[in-house]
Amino acid sequence: MNALHSIALVLFTSVASCAPAFESARMQPPAGMGPVDTIPVDGIGGGNSGDWRVAEFGGSWRRSETLLDSGGYDRRRSTAAFSLGGPLLETPLDVACRMDALAITVGVVNFRPEPVAWRCLFSTAGRSIPARFELQEARQGLIAQEIRAGEIALDRVILEIRSVHRIAGSSLRTKAPSGYVFSLDSRPVGAVDMTGQPRMMLPAGGDPAVRRAVAAAAMAVILFRDPAQSGLGDW
Repeated sequence: MNALHSIALVLFTSVASCAPAFESARMQPPAGMGPVDTIPVDGIGGGNSGDWRVAEFGGSWRRSETLLDSGGYDRRRSTAAFSLGGPLLETPLDVACRMDALAITVGVVNFRPEPVAWRCLFSTAGRSIPARFELQEARQGLIAQEIRAGEIALDRVILEIRSVHRIAGSSLRTKAPSGYVFSLDSRPVGAVDMTGQPRMMLPAGGDPAVRRAVAAAAMAVILFRDPAQSGLGDW
């Protein structure tokens, strides 16, 4: 074996030995969360439509993303819609989400008049229902542009939503969310890991309405084309 082949073998072995570490990188799970069922979400890929399923829930989904860049005005629009069927639902929930965001550039200064906001409306059998979902860019501290926070109110359940920017086993923060945590009365009851194939952490046992609210919130954030990880360029 000559020197060139030896170097190639060393490089190949090094990359191969690192691959499992990258493949196994996962969101840092929230502390204090109760028992959950961690289940991959089937049917969510890099496309813009399809059918999804996780545990007892499932339905169809679609999404879109557009960018209009005009003389220093960068306007982004994202939409998503999904249905959610499952136990105790006579007809599936239909969820329609939307984000309109504007960034303005003056010289070398770039700013956004309003924080990014992702909002969803709920209906069933063509009728609106009194439920809500909202996720906003938090304006706090030096990492304001990274944090996403909000809530979902579905049936009688209100969950707080907060993005996670940690990878398990690492002290580094990620710019885009590695996942989200869903809390009931400030106690984590579920989560979604968005590193690689999305995985929902659904509350095991307990109130089925809480489990359904976690599933709905998880799908809403999974389908969100967050500007921090958009394919349309940096935000």
